[in-house]
Amino acid sequence: MHKDSGGYYDAAMAMMLPFTANATSAVEVGCVKPAFVRHLSWVGRKVCVAPYFAAYKGLDLDAQDSSDDDDDVEYVEADFLTWRGQEYDDGIFDVAISLQVLEHVVDPGAFMKKLLGTARVVVVSVPYMWADCKTKCNHRHHMI
Repeated sequence: MHKDSGGYYDAAMAMMLPFTANATSAVEVGCVKPAFVRHLSWVGRKVCVAPYFAAYKGLDLDAQDSSDDDDDVEYVEADFLTWRGQEYDDGIFDVAISLQVLEHVVDPGAFMKKLLGTARVVVVSVPYMWADCKTKCNHRHHMI
């Protein structure tokens, strides 16, 4: 996992393992580069959908080291709410992951509704009991 995660990504992985052990396809919505979904090594099809791709703090998008290898992740630059996704078989993935994204979107209800229709298993993480970061972290919603 990413060295600056403070255990967050390890906890997210541990929480989702029982629900994703048999997954063959996964989509991460609102991801950064390198995408978290790359850690699902047993999943054959891994897709990352975001309107733009940022890097983790301290990483250069163009200078990924071998520990951040994500050659098997397909990056799709698109707004998730307008992204169709039907090019992926029946349009339904085994698992959808959206970590720390919902608080940034304009319409979290519409986003969640689409997310729930995108995969058989949906894993969502939002800030819980965090201090309001005001405009510093670009949250559109607080205390989801």
